[in-house]
Amino acid sequence: MTQCGKTDGEDEAEVGIPAASYTTIGDVVSSVAHHDRQYSKELAMRSFLMICACVFTCTQAFTQNRVLTPPLPSAVFFDDDVVHVLCARLDADYDGEIDTGDVPASWLVVDPSTLSILRSQQFAWNDVKVTRSGSSLEKDILDLVVGEEVVRYQTTSLAPLGSLFEGKIYGLDASQDLKTLWMSERPSFTDPGNIIEYNTDTKQTTRIPVGVNPQQVSYHQTAGGLEQVLVICEELFGKTNGTFRIVDLKTTPRTQKSIEVGDTPNYFVADGDTAYVVVNGSHSVVIIDLVKHEKIATINVGTTGFDGPREAAVWFDPTSKSKMLLVSTFDEEIRVFNLTTREHIKTIALPAKPEGIAIRGNDVWVTQTFTKDSYEPASDVAIYDLASAVSVDDFITPTTPKGILAFSGAANVPFAPGAMITVTDITGRMTAFSAVVSSSQTVDCTMLPHGTYMLSNGKESVKLMR
Repeated sequence: MTQCGKTDGEDEAEVGIPAASYTTIGDVVSSVAHHDRQYSKELAMRSFLMICACVFTCTQAFTQNRVLTPPLPSAVFFDDDVVHVLCARLDADYDGEIDTGDVPASWLVVDPSTLSILRSQQFAWNDVKVTRSGSSLEKDILDLVVGEEVVRYQTTSLAPLGSLFEGKIYGLDASQDLKTLWMSERPSFTDPGNIIEYNTDTKQTTRIPVGVNPQQVSYHQTAGGLEQVLVICEELFGKTNGTFRIVDLKTTPRTQKSIEVGDTPNYFVADGDTAYVVVNGSHSVVIIDLVKHEKIATINVGTTGFDGPREAAVWFDPTSKSKMLLVSTFDEEIRVFNLTTREHIKTIALPAKPEGIAIRGNDVWVTQTFTKDSYEPASDVAIYDLASAVSVDDFITPTTPKGILAFSGAANVPFAPGAMITVTDITGRMTAFSAVVSSSQTVDCTMLPHGTYMLSNGKESVKLMR
């Protein structure tokens, strides 16, 4: 098993969660309070160390907003004017059965300007591989592995359009015309797998043998027109021979180039003629030339133990006029590397263990999947402005608290008197309840059933536990 990675039979975002998580509201409150204390102490210590020591790598905190989600948000991506967030299922005891405290996987569509939930749905209880989806967003399509089925969904309505394929599929991607699927097939954890090339019209299936434990797979076209399928194979667990493979789609039978990258490759992102392979167990990012089919360089991420790198995204910094690689890590950070010099230039401290990241303009959206210093399920997506830093004190003491309690029915809120409050439940659905903030900055919540909600004045939001 790798460093808390998506390996050894563990599904994404279902690692290390105690079976007793979230049994009562009291447990939630206690967990949140403990998490906040630990978080404040750690950031205070970091501030002290920054004052007392000369460091060459700058740790910065950035202005942020949050979108509350169901547990285990794991994937985020942009689609025109909206943001899609996919949350993995919470199966606390890994038995495949839905028990008290378990939560099915879910899908949210967010308005990035208001951070409001536009649409949402909860999947039926099943293993939805939310971090290995394939899409053609220009055609409003997202393909997901649900159990042992590949299901096609319409992104505008979130409605299923039908099952496309059945098998032991782990990851997939679709051609731009949606007529071809490439799917990673994992027969076992010790036997070589395949890439399945499947024509959705003719139902023709071609298996391309690859390494052991194939994971993420993606169609890619280089600037010069090379058509390729890219795939990572973890290979045997505990080894350092994980591979990144480039399958040439213009050859029959399909030829491929296999490049060793290290212990447990977890994710890759392609940018032009270059791929950046995040290698969790080796704590590195391997840079691959997709035209020459060779390794260019290796970036040492700097993590250790179980705190390895997870995912990555490429960002063009308008200030330095350079491309940057942002890498999420289980060290509760995003580490930023200059791709020209390959130097670690700064770190964004996070209050949780992140998984997926996506960039739009100067904003980075990061799914906060597990709570800080633990593997309790977290429930939000954080948005950071990469262009404007704020002081560490501002970051430690945000203007809006993370959560408020209203067990008595009245809630003290951090909004101005007279503000109109809207209330959504934990899945993002608007409730019938709304309120106006009184002169004493309270709202009457006695009409709300007991549960967890989000209060918003249109600019800021706060979690309410009733």
